[in-house]
Amino acid sequence: VVFGRRVEQPDVSFVAPDNQSGAYALTQHLIKQGHQRIGFTTRSILGSVSQDRFQGYRQALADYEIPFRPELVIDTIVEPLSGYKALNAFLELATPPTAVFTFYDLMAVDALEEAHDRGLRVPEDIAIAGFDGLRSSLITKPRITTVQQPLKQMGQRAMQLLLARIEDPAQQPITETFPVELIVRQSTRL
Repeated sequence: VVFGRRVEQPDVSFVAPDNQSGAYALTQHLIKQGHQRIGFTTRSILGSVSQDRFQGYRQALADYEIPFRPELVIDTIVEPLSGYKALNAFLELATPPTAVFTFYDLMAVDALEEAHDRGLRVPEDIAIAGFDGLRSSLITKPRITTVQQPLKQMGQRAMQLLLARIEDPAQQPITETFPVELIVRQSTRL
């Protein structure tokens, strides 16, 4: 039983958040706030999670007839201050984004630090959002807009599936995608 992401193996169960619809909702929110140049960070090493979030981002841009700009997408790795480095790279562009959608909340925390170090106001000068709904999104100033995953319910369901599979190894795999919720906070609201 895989937790937190969808997998393509037909004999594997998984429990995952709806990364694509969450990314769509967050991108749509940023567009409705007036942003046309939205930076997006990926984490290609995470496979389907990164792909699904990227698809949601791309679909929202397409639905609002905003051209996709490859320079506004940065692939990141797990390292200290990855959000700080990503925001720095975005801000070095000839025409930087006015909003940044980071891969997860801790990257958004790092990005807030970089914005502060550059003397930028969030969200007035640049909007910053995360994903996952971690507690870290609540301890910053401003508080971070995020996409909340139902982690407790997903964890409980994954354990149920695992115990059922242990009891009956011949059981057919079950795949479940859980809805997510956009939580709009001060980091993106003008």
